[in-house]
Amino acid sequence: MKRFAFVLLSVFTLSSVAVPTLAGQVNNNRQSTPTTETTDQNESFGSQSTPTEDNLEPVTLVQLAYQGYFEDQGIPSHAAFKSAIANGDVDAETLVRSAINKGRLSSDAMNDEGYLNIVRTQLENLNDR
Repeated sequence: MKRFAFVLLSVFTLSSVAVPTLAGQVNNNRQSTPTTETTDQNESFGSQSTPTEDNLEPVTLVQLAYQGYFEDQGIPSHAAFKSAIANGDVDAETLVRSAINKGRLSSDAMNDEGYLNIVRTQLENLNDR
């Protein structure tokens, strides 16, 4: 019986050490290997679509607007935001300008057609939901 308990305890100890170590290796592999999709996306939309301190991804920009982050800039939130998009009161340029005014986007974003097109698409998709 002592032999069985010793073997069981040994197996348990080895498995509790081996599994976290293996999991760490898997996570390290995932983090160090960029996907082709991410690389291609950043190249397709120009340098302005990559996040920096004063820059937002277009998807994040639209999400923040929907959640009311730009209400102090005159952009409504939630259902009123969707209505403003449908009525043409809020468009990509308005949203980008608001983010620039709040210091969340570089002023270069106004001239980045790739960035503006993604924002337009995100606004259309939001209204389709």
